[in-house]
Amino acid sequence: MSLLKRCFSLSLSLFSTGTLAQNIPKVVYGADNRVEVYEAPSSIQAVAASTAAMIPMERLKLTPNETDPSISTYLARQSKLKENGICADDRYAEQATPASCSGFLVGPDLIVTAGHCSRTQLACQNNAWVFGFAMDQATQSAGVSIPAENVYRCKELVNQKLSGPEGTDHALIRLDRVVTSALPLKFRASGKIDDNTEIVVIGHPMGLPTKVSDGAKVRTNTHPHFFVANLDTFGGNSGSAVFNTTDLTVEGILVRGETDYKYNLVKGCQEVYVCADDKCRGEDVTRITDVIELAQRDSVLAAAASGDADTVASYLKARGWVNMYDNASVSILAKAAGGQQAHIVSELINVKADVQINDLTGKTPLHQVALNKVTTKDGEAVVASLLSAGVKIDAQDASMNSALHLAVKNSNVRLVEVLLKAKADARLSNIDGKTAMDLTDWFKPSHRKIRALLKKALKAKI
Repeated sequence: MSLLKRCFSLSLSLFSTGTLAQNIPKVVYGADNRVEVYEAPSSIQAVAASTAAMIPMERLKLTPNETDPSISTYLARQSKLKENGICADDRYAEQATPASCSGFLVGPDLIVTAGHCSRTQLACQNNAWVFGFAMDQATQSAGVSIPAENVYRCKELVNQKLSGPEGTDHALIRLDRVVTSALPLKFRASGKIDDNTEIVVIGHPMGLPTKVSDGAKVRTNTHPHFFVANLDTFGGNSGSAVFNTTDLTVEGILVRGETDYKYNLVKGCQEVYVCADDKCRGEDVTRITDVIELAQRDSVLAAAASGDADTVASYLKARGWVNMYDNASVSILAKAAGGQQAHIVSELINVKADVQINDLTGKTPLHQVALNKVTTKDGEAVVASLLSAGVKIDAQDASMNSALHLAVKNSNVRLVEVLLKAKADARLSNIDGKTAMDLTDWFKPSHRKIRALLKKALKAKI
C-alpha cells in the first residue's frame, strides 16, 4: 500500500504502532506548531538548509538548458494536499506534496533518513534528494523551478536497519556528489538526550515543502533505540531531523507515531487528528547514536591514525561502513595511511575498503602518506599495499600535486625513492606548472639526493 493511501486510511484500526509495516508518523499535539522555513528564526533557517526532501524521480520533470546544462531546472509534481482527500480548509491544502520522506546531511555527501524510507539499493536509486524544497516567501510556491544543482541521486545505500522487535529504523545514504549548498549538521555521538528536553523537527509533512515544528518535548526516554516526543509530524516527516533547541544538535530521526488524520463525516474529507500534549501514543524518534557510522566516526578515524587496531576491528565487527569518512572526506583508510599504520591499512583493504575515495581536496590515501616528512618501514609497506590495491601512483589532487610532488615538498627522500622505483612520473606538472624537480630547493642538503633521484628517473623516460 502506498504511503499516501496509508496516511489517508479512514479507520484508525488499520494502524498498529507496534509494527514497522506502519512506520507512518504522526499527528498534532496541542496547537499546530508547523511554520514555513522563512517564518523561523535565522538559526533554524541555517540548519533547515541542510535538510532534504526525498522525491521519487517519476515526480520530477527536467527542464534542460541546452546552452548551459548546469543551470537546468526540475519541476516537481504540483498536485495539492487537498487533492489527496484532505479538507480544503486545512492550512496547507493549497500546497504541493511531491515528497515521500525527509532526510538530512551528516557528511559532505551523506544523508540520514528513516530505514523504512529506503529499504533497498534499487529503492534508493529510484528517488532523488532535493535541497531547498521550501516555500518561497515572495511567490508562495515551491518546486516550480528547482535548480538541477539542488537535486542529488543515491549512489549507495551505505547501511540500513529496520527491526520491529528492537525498534531500530534508520538508513545512511551516499549521494552521487558532494552537496554544495549546505553543510553537514552536528549530531550527538554519545550518551542520550535528557528527559523533557525541548526539541524541534524539520522535514516534509505529507510531502509538503519544508516545515519547522517546535514546541515539543521528550516524553518517554527509556528505550535504548528511540525516545518518544509530542512532535507535530505526519507521513512524509519520516527521516526528519529532530534537534534539541539549545544548540541545534541532531538528537534523532523521526520514524513513526500516531495516525495523522481522521475522517470528518460532515465535511466528507480528512482533517488533522489533534491530541493533547500529554495524550495519544507520541512520536518515536530513533536515537542518532543508533547509526554506528556517526556514533563511532571520530573515535574510529582517530584510532586508525594512531594505530589502535582493536577499536577499528570492533567497529568493523559491528558492521560499521568500512569507507566512513569525516567532513573533509578523509576516510578510515586515508587516516591509517597517513599514520603509516601498515597492519590497519592491510586489514581495511582485506575487507574491501575503497582505495579510490578521495578527500575534498582530491587527495588519495597515497597522498596522505606523502604528507609525512619521514617514511618508516611501515610507511613503505602502506605504499606497497595501496599500489597493489589499485591506488593510482600518479593521481593528482585539486592542486594537481601527485604524491611525488608532496614527497618532494616535505623533503621525504625515502618516499621519493620508493615512488620513483614504483614508476611515478616525474614529468607531471601541478596547477602552478611545476614539476617535482621544480619544487626542489638548492639550499636544502636533503634535496641534493632528491634531485639526483629525479634526474635519473627523467633520464630513463627519455
